[in-house]
Amino acid sequence: MTRATAAQPDPALDLVLYGNLIFNNGWDAPDRAHGHGVYMQNAEGTKHIEDNLVFNSFSYGCHAYTEGGSIQGFELVGNAFFNAGAASPGIAIGVGGRPSRV
Repeated sequence: MTRATAAQPDPALDLVLYGNLIFNNGWDAPDRAHGHGVYMQNAEGTKHIEDNLVFNSFSYGCHAYTEGGSIQGFELVGNAFFNAGAASPGIAIGVGGRPSRV
């Protein structure tokens, strides 16, 4: 078990996440499951998430989230996300935050 994830920080302009195998990441804490396969934010440019295989994440398979930042400009193509919520019920792909601009 690992706490690693493919995090994509907001300042990484026009980042490409391509052809990765991401699996068995996260941990089950008392409050909830932690650990998304891909976690991302974006304010400028486009984040390209393409041809990745992501499975057995403890929480979301892919999560775009913000608390006052931006979640815009994402292109997801040819990815496979499955078995999210390996430790407790999860979501394959989620977008949200408070407040945010989508």
